[in-house]
Amino acid sequence: SEQGCELEIRLDEQMMVLFCPPAPSEDPAAEQEVAGEPEPEQLLQIPDSVRIASVFAQRNERISQGQTSVWITTQGIMEPLMINLSDGTQEFGLIASPFIPEITILDQPVQPSTGEG
Repeated sequence: SEQGCELEIRLDEQMMVLFCPPAPSEDPAAEQEVAGEPEPEQLLQIPDSVRIASVFAQRNERISQGQTSVWITTQGIMEPLMINLSDGTQEFGLIASPFIPEITILDQPVQPSTGEG
């Protein structure tokens, strides 16, 4: 999308959805036709055996229920994001760099640095 996309992480529903609104039209008549339609969305599949344990986003606050979202610009830059996944026996941490597509995968849960020490 020319406006960027929003990644919505729904912990209660154990799903991630990517919303990419269509680019604005220069034709006002076409704009009215699209106004009532939902934004294009893409469900990002997570295996049934894996659950989203927690997320750190928006001011590095830990979220383990409800939902949160991060914005991804058209240049591929996103807000800092950490996601902890669990398969019931092992936990994994994903750290998304602000510069997509760099993602670090660790074999342990992650959390933001407090800057101490």
